[in-house]
Amino acid sequence: MAAAVPHGGSAEAAAAAAAPPSQTADGIDVAAVAAKHGWDLQQRNDYSNDRQVQWIPVAAIRRPLQGTRSNDPEKVAALMKSIEEIGLQEPIDVLEVDGKIYGFSGCHRFEAHQRLGRDQILCRVRKATPQVLKFHMM
Repeated sequence: MAAAVPHGGSAEAAAAAAAPPSQTADGIDVAAVAAKHGWDLQQRNDYSNDRQVQWIPVAAIRRPLQGTRSNDPEKVAALMKSIEEIGLQEPIDVLEVDGKIYGFSGCHRFEAHQRLGRDQILCRVRKATPQVLKFHMM
């Protein structure tokens, strides 16, 4: 079956959009990293009807545990390439406590967005109490 051609696009552009990312500028094989971490580069997710999933400014997300562990640079580079080519496929999970947003998961995806200079990141937002936040800080 032929790939659908986006409005105003060419068949070549549609084929390129359907193809998984191949390699980063610094030579990291994205397919190999995807296989290592179990990513499906052909999958496209649609969160348009999920009220919990929303775009949040990267700068608004507090990362209280940042610096307690380091991210895998190869994984971050592969995610950057993938995000550039097909977009973020899985939102990061964040807690909303008293109007403030806290992120504890999605460290590699978050860093990839920061390094790409993206202003916003797709988040699955869960409202929580200060007690739940305290539990995550332990």
